[in-house]
Amino acid sequence: MPDRKLNILVADDEPLMLSLLSEYLTTYGNHNVIQACNGKKALQLFNTNKGNIDVTFLDIEMPYINGLKVLQAIHSIEPSAYVVIISGLGNLHNVKTAISAGVNGFIVKPYTYEKVAEALNNYLHAYCTE
Repeated sequence: MPDRKLNILVADDEPLMLSLLSEYLTTYGNHNVIQACNGKKALQLFNTNKGNIDVTFLDIEMPYINGLKVLQAIHSIEPSAYVVIISGLGNLHNVKTAISAGVNGFIVKPYTYEKVAEALNNYLHAYCTE
């Protein structure tokens, strides 16, 4: 887990997945986590915290607005935003759509916490090296 405390937005409509990932990030990473249970809430929270979110983890299948559309909206607001998709739908179409929208990482469920830590370390390497 990275040493630096990060501000992380986690969006997943599955309460257990949202809770487990958030708990892992706060307990083992000591990061600040903002939770969203659907795409509309994720976009609202990203807008409210614009410029203060280091990493966003998005599920694809969520109510109101799916994660791929949230990803596109986030990048229209903040083109350099670091976004990782976490989804049980790792099909080629979703991966291609996410890549064309500028996703920084794609983790397929079920995932290991090592994959989450790797995504955070990739963020630190890409954005926080001097």
